[in-house]
Amino acid sequence: MAKDFRYTGVQDSLLPNVASYATSNGMANKSEITTYREEHDRMSLEEFGKLFTPPVDKSTVMRWERGNITPRRAIEIEAVTGIKRHALLPEFFGISEAAE
Repeated sequence: MAKDFRYTGVQDSLLPNVASYATSNGMANKSEITTYREEHDRMSLEEFGKLFTPPVDKSTVMRWERGNITPRRAIEIEAVTGIKRHALLPEFFGISEAAE
């Protein structure tokens, strides 16, 4: 089965962006970002976006929750929140040994 790879931006032009990974693999689970927000006093999309410098819009956070995320952004989210990049993009970073 071919994966749906999209390329975005000049800096990330060589890095795959997989928007439909979770749904194409039958994973209907909540995203790691959604879980993080719920576990942190039901943090809003806006509040989550304000964790970043510069802040990101809630529509961007929604795209991330749906899996539309670049590897570079996954690394940034990991640095800010502690959510492992492997959990955000296992098709790019592989599955973490801790998750196995």
